[in-house]
Amino acid sequence: MIRLLMIASIHIRDFMRRYMPSNILLDRIRTRRGLKWGIPAVLLAIPYFAVAHWCTTIIGNDGPGWLNLALHTSGGGGGVSPPPMRSMRSR
Repeated sequence: MIRLLMIASIHIRDFMRRYMPSNILLDRIRTRRGLKWGIPAVLLAIPYFAVAHWCTTIIGNDGPGWLNLALHTSGGGGGVSPPPMRSMRSR
């Protein structure tokens, strides 16, 4: 049983390494020829995270619901938790 799980996890990892776009991009950046793309990739990531932070702030302040869906499908932000519920004592 353990061997079956190990073989399945090896095949899943192999599939993910070959076909997932983020892994392909990271493999190309980590090569000797790809080192020239490391700094531009980091510089591109800075505005991406800034926009993701801006969107999560808007969503957290009761922004439109479609923005939450767009942010989750783009992979940015990591999600926004709903505001805490008020207790009965605060009334």
